[in-house]
Amino acid sequence: MRILLLALCGATLAHAQDSLPRRVFLGASAAPNPGAPGVLIRSVVPGSPAEQAGIRAGDIVTRLGSVDIIGVDQFVNTVRALHARSRVQVALVRGGQNAAVSLAPRERPEEIVQDFDILYTSVTADSSRRRVIVTRPRTAGRHPAILLVGGIGCFSFDAAGAPPGAYTQMLYHLTRRGFVTVRVEKSGVGDSAGASCATVDLDNEAAGYTAALHAMEQYAYVDPSRVFILGHSIGGIEAPMIAAHDTTIRGIVALSTVGIAWFEYELANLRRQLVLQGIAPDSVDRAMRVKERCMHALLVDRQTLDHVIASDSTCRPYVQYPAHYTYVQQVAGQNIAALWRAVHARVLVIYPTSDFITSEQEHRYLVDAINAMHPGQATFATVPGMDHYLAAEESMAASIKDTRAPDARPFSTAAFPIIDAWLDGIS
Repeated sequence: MRILLLALCGATLAHAQDSLPRRVFLGASAAPNPGAPGVLIRSVVPGSPAEQAGIRAGDIVTRLGSVDIIGVDQFVNTVRALHARSRVQVALVRGGQNAAVSLAPRERPEEIVQDFDILYTSVTADSSRRRVIVTRPRTAGRHPAILLVGGIGCFSFDAAGAPPGAYTQMLYHLTRRGFVTVRVEKSGVGDSAGASCATVDLDNEAAGYTAALHAMEQYAYVDPSRVFILGHSIGGIEAPMIAAHDTTIRGIVALSTVGIAWFEYELANLRRQLVLQGIAPDSVDRAMRVKERCMHALLVDRQTLDHVIASDSTCRPYVQYPAHYTYVQQVAGQNIAALWRAVHARVLVIYPTSDFITSEQEHRYLVDAINAMHPGQATFATVPGMDHYLAAEESMAASIKDTRAPDARPFSTAAFPIIDAWLDGIS
């Protein structure tokens, strides 16, 4: 049984010559190695130090220099402590056999395109500096601007040294249409200082987005009366949290998001995914009973993750998230409708029809709820043939059966005309 849980993403303005240093660049994404020490290499960037060292997708890294690698958090912190132009030995397991390679990390490059500017700046949130990446049209004057609020997890928004991912391609498209775009790295991710992303909560993450929003409204090239938020996945929950404190927000795009209470959502999400995988009905019902019991202990009783698993080992696969458990507890504590009641901006809610991580029904419910509180404020749209990862997939079943990493799937531009037309209508 393959359980696919949700993979749902006082400013100080720094200027062009920002002093927040660039971190080293490895060029490999890591994931947990279930049931054993080390980290699983999910993907390797072509031409990166990792590829040049001979590291491959599917390798399990067990040691980096003098550090035995236990999990992803430790791996990330160990990489961050490396120095450019140094050399480090990497122990790994490939196909069940031990191997070793020599890795030479280098300083991370910056994103470069030919037809608009990309600026690396920073903001301060929760007493630590966060990397902010801005794309800016080269035309004179003030421009409308969009803040990206992404999905859950400790991935980087910085596409330097790698092929542009889904978020980057979407933001590049918007910049070519005349929009400034802003993305901010989470605590401890990429160049950002602060505690490891894997240890912080929802409030910490939202603080970074709020700081970036306040900073972008002060940029000389941004029209502060035409500021938007694009919230993808769990970013569609954070977007109204952020917008509620800023009455100047013109509009919010909520794409592939959650429109009902989190506890209710997780149960519906698991059942939908198990059915799509062809799991026998009696097995589905048994799984749902375990999921409800374990999730109640974690999210309602607010027990620690370690206590939940120690009390009932069958809970382990049902309470694993790509964020700290306190982050998810805070998400589960949100009244989704109340968040949107506090927002007076226009809203576009988009459901991609191949998204198996959310449902059209709850997106329509969200639109109805917003319009019940603020008549005419929300608009609903579907994007045929696009999945939760903004990739081209024929159906939910095709997407859930696709074994490729999300960033290896073909990016879909199908949402562009819908978002463009809506922005043009209100900006």
